Amino acid sequence: MKKIILLFVVFAGSITSAAAQNYLLHFTGSGLSTQVGSVQVTNLAQNTTLTLAGTDTLHLVPTIGIVDSKQVAVGSLGVCPNPSEGDFIVTFGNACRGRVVMQVFDITGNLVTGTEVYGSEGMGRATISGMPRGMFILKVLTPVQDYTGRLISLGVGSAQPRIRLVTEPQMLPRLPAPASKVQMQYNAGERLLLKGTSGNYSRVVTLVPAQSQGVDFEFIDCTDGDGNHYPVVTIGTQTWMAENLRTTKTMVGGSIPMVTDPYSWTTGSGPAYCWYNHDQSSYGALYGALYNWYTANMEHLCPTGWLVPTTNEFTVLIDSLGGQPLAGGAMKETDTVYWLAPNTGATNASGFSARGSGYRGDASGGFWLLGERATWWTYLEPGNIYCCNTMVILGNQASAIMNYTWKLFGYSVRCMLADSSIYHIRPKAAFGISNANPGMGKTVQFTDFSSYSPNSWQWYFGDGDSSLVQNPSHTYLVPGNYTVTLIAGNPYGYDTLVKTNGVVVLSAPPTFPVVDIDGNPYDTVHIGGQVWLRQNLNVTHFNNGLGIPNIMDSAQWIGLTMPGRCYYSNDSIVYAGLYGSLYNWYAVATGNLCPYGWRIPSDTEWTVLTNYLGGVSVAGGPLKEPGTTWWKPPNTGATNASGFSALPGGRRHNQNGKFYDLGNAGCWWTSTLQTVLVAKERRVYNNSTSVGSSNSGMGTGYFVRCIQD
Repeated sequence: MKKIILLFVVFAGSITSAAAQNYLLHFTGSGLSTQVGSVQVTNLAQNTTLTLAGTDTLHLVPTIGIVDSKQVAVGSLGVCPNPSEGDFIVTFGNACRGRVVMQVFDITGNLVTGTEVYGSEGMGRATISGMPRGMFILKVLTPVQDYTGRLISLGVGSAQPRIRLVTEPQMLPRLPAPASKVQMQYNAGERLLLKGTSGNYSRVVTLVPAQSQGVDFEFIDCTDGDGNHYPVVTIGTQTWMAENLRTTKTMVGGSIPMVTDPYSWTTGSGPAYCWYNHDQSSYGALYGALYNWYTANMEHLCPTGWLVPTTNEFTVLIDSLGGQPLAGGAMKETDTVYWLAPNTGATNASGFSARGSGYRGDASGGFWLLGERATWWTYLEPGNIYCCNTMVILGNQASAIMNYTWKLFGYSVRCMLADSSIYHIRPKAAFGISNANPGMGKTVQFTDFSSYSPNSWQWYFGDGDSSLVQNPSHTYLVPGNYTVTLIAGNPYGYDTLVKTNGVVVLSAPPTFPVVDIDGNPYDTVHIGGQVWLRQNLNVTHFNNGLGIPNIMDSAQWIGLTMPGRCYYSNDSIVYAGLYGSLYNWYAVATGNLCPYGWRIPSDTEWTVLTNYLGGVSVAGGPLKEPGTTWWKPPNTGATNASGFSALPGGRRHNQNGKFYDLGNAGCWWTSTLQTVLVAKERRVYNNSTSVGSSNSGMGTGYFVRCIQD
């Protein structure tokens, strides 16, 4: 019995509301998600890590186990009797009206029982009953105070453990489980690295806490061609991936060749990648892939909106971290797991989280210096056949240096958010062709649509001739297929666009404009290997002379199972000349709508068109007429670079006969029947660069564009 009394004295001394200098960090999300799922916290000075829920509060304390009282001294925590063979009576001070949480944990940290109430100011009182034999931790959380203590139960615990607040009858029904306050040992001046995650999004933040504060994670998308998601970190004015790239595909679906054979690697002249020691399972997720220079400079290698940085952009990063002598240390992970000792100067103060990923040699195709060196490719303008720049960090130095090297080495790639450079971004090459199918001796006009302020242009017309002007014209004298190339440059880099068979010279010039059976003329536009009418069809007769009924009544339109047409809102004066006529699919199915020598395109032919313009996710921009005269804002990405000149004429519904989407969408029938009830259609939108594809009922009213046979 004396031993029990002695234990009670010891434990009773620990039941206090301890005050200490400490900080509370709580977390919020912004950008693509406002919810923080989890937060991984690393104390970079101590190399200690813990993970907590995004709703939890991080409690930085000088000593684990000391709980913050927030310097409000209004009483203490009392437990009597303790030890107890039955019930425990708990008393505590509460300085402010609000939620009170009481919880009991076993010594392994598992919750035994808990409850919460809406408490008043003053002294709170509770009864804990049904406890099994053993030692337990008691926590009481009030709006301004937290208490902790120990319970020693000598009972048998035959009943379910229960807490009853006997002086606080106003219980809160169905309150969500309270967020936890998770402790981490912290000394003043130490730097924390926090990685917030929300679904597929991750953001890295570093800070040196000097007070309680909120930490916001701005979530942005960084997803590669394989579907890998990367954490991101902002350093100065730039936003970077916080891991090395590990994709095996470009963003447009093209596979990057994996080259394992040493001879093929050392003699290659095109894109290639590999894993360190050809072991993806051991090294891929930890260090990323190793790429040669040809891969690092491929189009669409980085996630959409991201790019391989130039030498200038790496220099900005290095300068923001104290210059070359110190920047490497600020970028390296601090442990000796991914770097060999001594990992000189490593602080990872930037959150760049560089690891010693090693490299693959260009002379032997072997692998070298894992844990001792990290090297990243830069984007380099064309000019030098063999050499280019890289950024290098070494394990035994705190510096970061720019180095000149050969293109057949295998190095890492880090992508940077395109809009985060204080420099202008290197250009994105784009151009239009006025007449992609000219006759012999006809002149073709080329128009530069490159973005990011190019100031130099190198054109190759495919017949041996070239030009340095921004918008050249060129005359082709011999029939054939010609590949046109534009290299657009500015002080920060170059970009190349190649249009294979971009110009197809015919043996004799075609005759235009095209005239329908009603005598309406249509301009034409050559897009890749296709020739399209440049306006929507506005014919009132089939090409065999039969009239197409103009159905104005909504009820008649709904039940129609034969060819029919109409104008938007049945107003030919306002809409006919601008948008053309709306047709149901029964008119399309006759095959007699288009002028002779022309036809309604199939869904496959629409796919050829959208692929030529970059794919369905971006083709809407070069198809749409720019501006907001006809399109409602924002008319996202509209350039009309193709000359298709799409306008938002809307549609007529097949179930109510009403008109929709004027200014919002342009919709066209294809000739492709999906089932006996629906057919394929294509559309573009005012708020997107995509080209939609869906199935619609045959009674729907859409526009028609004809393609040349």
